[in-house]
Amino acid sequence: YNMATLQAMSVSPSSYTDVMAVFQTALEARVIAHGKVSLEVANTLNNMASLHLRMDNAPGAMEVLEESIALKELILGPDHPGLVTSLINQAKLNTFLHSAKWGSKEDKTITLVSGQLQRARLIASKVLG
Repeated sequence: YNMATLQAMSVSPSSYTDVMAVFQTALEARVIAHGKVSLEVANTLNNMASLHLRMDNAPGAMEVLEESIALKELILGPDHPGLVTSLINQAKLNTFLHSAKWGSKEDKTITLVSGQLQRARLIASKVLG
C-alpha cells in the first residue's frame, strides 16, 4: 500500500490502526526479502510516516520519516534527488512539532527547518540546473 492507494480506497480514520498493521507486516516482509537497507524498506517507512500523521501522531511520523531518510541517504547518497520530497516533508513536520516555540529565543527550529529546505533546494537545483 501507499498513501495514494489509501486515499483511493477512502480509508476511514477508524481503519487506520488496521492499515498500520498491514504496513508493519509489509515492512517485515520487505526486510526479509530485501534486507534492512533497501529502498523498499525506506518507502514503506515513508508511507508509515504519512499514516502516523493522519493518525495525529506527529512524533511517530518524525521517527519513521527520519529512519526513511537515513536509509535513502545511505543507499542513494546525500545529494540524490530522491531525497527532496522527504526533506521538505521533514521540514514541514519540524515546523508543526515545534510551532509552539516558533521564534522564541531558545528555539532552534527556524535554523533546522531552514537548513532542511536549503538542502532540498540545493539537491533540486543540481538536477534541474
